[in-house]
Amino acid sequence: MEKAQRQFWGRFWQKGQAWGEWDEVSQAQYDALKALFPEPASLRVLEAGSGTGRVSLRLAKEGAQVTLLDLSEEALHLSRRLMTAWGVSAATVVGSLFALPFKDSQFTLVWNGGVLEHYDEAEQRQMLSEMVRVSAQWVVVMVPNRKALFYRWAKKYLEWRGKWAFGRECPLDTLAPLVPPNALLVREFEVGREITLRWLRSFDFLPRPLRRPETVPSLYHWLLQRARGYLLVALLQKRP
Repeated sequence: MEKAQRQFWGRFWQKGQAWGEWDEVSQAQYDALKALFPEPASLRVLEAGSGTGRVSLRLAKEGAQVTLLDLSEEALHLSRRLMTAWGVSAATVVGSLFALPFKDSQFTLVWNGGVLEHYDEAEQRQMLSEMVRVSAQWVVVMVPNRKALFYRWAKKYLEWRGKWAFGRECPLDTLAPLVPPNALLVREFEVGREITLRWLRSFDFLPRPLRRPETVPSLYHWLLQRARGYLLVALLQKRP
């Protein structure tokens, strides 16, 4: 499957997909990391499956020592363009999450967002095992939340219409069964309820107030109180 993923994401990033855009998902990921690690200057960070790496590069601006790894050279080319635009530096490595080319316990924090959901369970276990191996202490994984129903319904609708852009994607409601024996699942939480509601825009058959509930504050507030976060965030700690 990795060869197919490399080809898919190579084509995806060749199109320059919003390579420099700081979007709501980027902000949600960044906020989650900062909530967990408010002083990034002390971190040696590996983003394992980085895409453009813009969230990690934001941490680099704040003093973190950052390494970006991706199976797509096209993605890392966009990362280097972003480094130039932002005036930051990071190491870039083309490599596989199934066999990370790093020493044991090389990084303080190993993380990724929007990666594991594209693989099957056995592959997810292998990736997590490798992420824990090269971490000295912390691993953070962010994936689409299976409990975010508007996202799931929108995905089904877009797939049916042939407009889903992100390939095979299976959201998760917990990472607990995937955690390797040498790691502890410290906590899981959700972020991005507003992002979940944005998926309503995919339903082009709905009247505008339902597709864009933010235009009706009372409706938006009612939905927001009941929505689940778009991203599930899992914090793992490596066992001594």
